[in-house]
Amino acid sequence: MKFTVPAFLEKLGYSPIGQDANGEPSSPTGLYMRPALNSKRWRVVLVTALLLILLSAGVFFHDHISLPDYTLPKISGSSSKTETSSAAAVAGGVGGGGGGGSSHGGISTNAEILEAVAPSVDWSQFAYVQYVTTLPYLCNSVMLFAILDRLNCRADRLMMYPQQWNPDGNADETSRLLKIARDKYKVKLQPIHVQSKKFSDRKSGYYLSHKPIDYTNASSKRKLSTWAESYTKFLAMNQTAYTRALSLDSDSTVLQCMDELFLLPPSPVAMPRAYWDWKDDKPQLSSQLLLVEPNATEFDRVMRYMESAPRGAYDMDILHQMFFASAMVLPHKDYDLLTGEFKHGKDGHAKYLGSPEAVWDPRRVINEAKFLHFSDWPIPKPWFKTTDDQLRTNGAQCSSDGDCTEKDMWYGFYEDFRQRRKEVCDMDVV
Repeated sequence: MKFTVPAFLEKLGYSPIGQDANGEPSSPTGLYMRPALNSKRWRVVLVTALLLILLSAGVFFHDHISLPDYTLPKISGSSSKTETSSAAAVAGGVGGGGGGGSSHGGISTNAEILEAVAPSVDWSQFAYVQYVTTLPYLCNSVMLFAILDRLNCRADRLMMYPQQWNPDGNADETSRLLKIARDKYKVKLQPIHVQSKKFSDRKSGYYLSHKPIDYTNASSKRKLSTWAESYTKFLAMNQTAYTRALSLDSDSTVLQCMDELFLLPPSPVAMPRAYWDWKDDKPQLSSQLLLVEPNATEFDRVMRYMESAPRGAYDMDILHQMFFASAMVLPHKDYDLLTGEFKHGKDGHAKYLGSPEAVWDPRRVINEAKFLHFSDWPIPKPWFKTTDDQLRTNGAQCSSDGDCTEKDMWYGFYEDFRQRRKEVCDMDVV
């Protein structure tokens, strides 16, 4: 009987085992893959193992290639659907960009392996998820979905929004932006009841908000803390129409697709380390990027924990306490880079790099990263105006030897955000 190699492995360079005149396997000329290839189960195991090895090893071949100048993804009506950022196009990585991938020296990159298995994956069972509670964060979310659409990332896109908003209305900005998300960027809209804790008048701290909050005037200033509303993120764990959901904080920028995360081995929760936040000589887990397997039972457990959470405990604290011993840990260099990392100079990156002896190369760092989070306190978030005094005191600076690379990149992050805010949402900084 003639043996045929499955198409997805044939792309990876494996050859079928030879056969003699009687149709029996002859001595293999390469790897003896027949038992694995004849079994669907072993094919799945083999592909998963390849993905895990390359992801954990961080095989991006940067030691052998010259990286281009840093550029952020730009949103433009004339952009090609398969266009990627310069970082994605060269650095590769699993899922770097939509349909692309590159090779170096004849060796397949992670992106090429994902490209090979992608046709056999039902991507509709996975979703990039955002939650929004205010007009500024609604615009942020639409901006992120615009990048995912531009990079042609494969998984669904889901936005959870306050149930009081009307995507089919015509009277306000929330309706306009919800329509853009749904109609232009193919985002599925899910109305939800916002989960929050409000400040009480008593010194006892917070109480749970069990009554619906009026979000019809989403741009009005309210005393409700943005962080206090971050419990809404937990609703991603209840989106049981999906096998896996990847929740992304919207005060961020996506640099490359992260489709590979949906194909990781099963784990109820996967999170990167908050490399900047150490307690008791141990890093915390970061919820700025959160990969979950939606499950009603697990969601109920998290909500019960939330109800008993003490004052000052937010989503990141709760998830760390519940899952620090069991969560799959994602590499922060790929999936949780802070803009503030570009303000430490050349010698202040030991926590990020993992060693005080490691060399900081800002261009390589940004080209490897897939997710960039705006975090520069006390500098305000990028949709707010920043004063000259704030920038002089707390903004990125040139190094003592006159190297302004990090300063230029840091200012570029903010300028890019503001330009995209205008292009995507038709909104200026406030």
